[in-house]
Amino acid sequence: MGKAFKQLFSFFVVAGMLLASFWPSLTFAISRDDYVNGKIFNNIISDSDFLNINSMTASDIQSFLTAKGSYLAGYSEGGRTAAQIIYDAAHGANEASGTFNGITVNTTTGTVNPEVLLVTLQKEQSLITRSDNNSWAMLASMGYACYPSVSGDSNGNGCADAYEGFTKQVENGAWQLRYNFERSQGKGLDYQVGQTFTSSDGYTVTFMNSATASLYRYTPYVFNGNYNFYNLFTSWFTTHVDTAANDTNHFTLLTYTTSQTISGSKTSTSTIALNGSQIAGAGSTTWTINLTGLAIGTNSYTITYGDGGVVVGTKNITITIQKSGDINGDGAINIQDLSILATYWNETNPEAPLADLNGDHVVNISDLSILAGRWGN
Repeated sequence: MGKAFKQLFSFFVVAGMLLASFWPSLTFAISRDDYVNGKIFNNIISDSDFLNINSMTASDIQSFLTAKGSYLAGYSEGGRTAAQIIYDAAHGANEASGTFNGITVNTTTGTVNPEVLLVTLQKEQSLITRSDNNSWAMLASMGYACYPSVSGDSNGNGCADAYEGFTKQVENGAWQLRYNFERSQGKGLDYQVGQTFTSSDGYTVTFMNSATASLYRYTPYVFNGNYNFYNLFTSWFTTHVDTAANDTNHFTLLTYTTSQTISGSKTSTSTIALNGSQIAGAGSTTWTINLTGLAIGTNSYTITYGDGGVVVGTKNITITIQKSGDINGDGAINIQDLSILATYWNETNPEAPLADLNGDHVVNISDLSILAGRWGN
């Protein structure tokens, strides 16, 4: 199977969150209230930690699994131990390598920190602390391409047949997480750094970095998926804070929604202006803009970073508003839009985000109803 097939099935990973009964007793690093009130869910892990593929050797991973009493400590598949499979996946080997939509992930780039893979295995199936051989947990180890009504599931177990099994789950899940990371940097329409979205459990989240955007594209829930990820990672491993500020990457968004909130970081000595009007002074390290009444078509803005009276950087923002139902942006709502909607039917987080007309992250009968109501406009 190609990467296009992989891409279609990997956005929502709900199985692990539904298996709460499998979770061992954990002392979380931060309470749910602090996690929400401190807006930690906007910046779950630093980009540097997320991409640190050399954080652990295969031997380190083996020792970690052994110390946790994991069933994986004694597991092997295809002549490789579980530790070696995780290490190789972090370094872009085998099915953790491939190109899709112009984004290449391979042994040169690597995928993500093996610590991220270990935490994901725990988040999804408790495989790091599970001491028994659970067939489902091994089959759906990373929750990759495993969700209700997934295509390619001939045996009806809730996972795409092509990605069942520990090795395939780890390799394809690792590839997906790195793909999501790269995609968040102006190479997609949704899940971009600086964008704000409503999580599937109803929280307003702003992606403060690429790592956070990647995690939400993999599991679009504040609780329990990404809350568990944050607590596990900070409990098990050393974390660092991203120091990048005064971001100048072009922010682009294609949407139906005429009100948008965009946030970013800055140096404490910088001032921020939006189209020439100051919106943040020196002293703070963040900025936020609330844009309302956006017109159908292209809306352009410029963020200017100033320091000591000198412009030190600019960030362009382009928000394109399409009328509801005009999925392909040709100005009409017709059979072409219906065809696109049909292509992504029953898909969560579709690659064409405007096929999700009501913004609930899944293309279904509700979206078809909206399209029917707008037909011919």
